Amino acid sequence: MQGYPGPESRSPHSIEIQAGLEEHYSDIYTHDAFMVIEALARFDDDRK
Repeated sequence: MQGYPGPESRSPHSIEIQAGLEEHYSDIYTHDAFMVIEALARFDDDRK
């Protein structure tokens, strides 16, 4: 995805998007949306 860091630079609490979904739903998976999801991903361990 344009403007979003690749897997090698993502944090340990990174999310994974199923192959092809970023391109198919590019209007939803925007750079800003990824930044928010990344920020919230650290809370995922607490949720589990």
